Amino acid sequence: MINIPQPFFRASKAWEAQENLARKRGTDTRLQVFSHKEAKLNRVILKILEWKCPLIAYDVWRQLKATKGFRGIDSKTVYRRMHALEQEGWICQKGKRPAKVQGECALYELTPKGEAALRIDEKALKPSSKQQQTSN
Repeated sequence: MINIPQPFFRASKAWEAQENLARKRGTDTRLQVFSHKEAKLNRVILKILEWKCPLIAYDVWRQLKATKGFRGIDSKTVYRRMHALEQEGWICQKGKRPAKVQGECALYELTPKGEAALRIDEKALKPSSKQQQTSN
């Protein structure tokens, strides 16, 4: 049996842990729109616009209020998030429609960038066939 000095063993374990952590980080395919604290809200807003496009921000908020986990969300939060998504290029204004009270409301739809982000996110969330075979 070979005697390995204890400090060498500890250093190699630390290096192995760092390598494993880096490997885990490398397999993550989250996009910027789905990687910060508003990720869940962004995902649901994009999904709503994908299903029922185009919509005004108020209609998106009403759809969110009907969604489990978002029932207590404030309309201002949704408006701010939609404005940020528009600034980043994930959604865009398609046109305007008359408002019930006064003026006009902007209609929003997904951009090709937003559609691609949803497709990539769906693929990242689905377990691959290799992972399913190993878990069975």
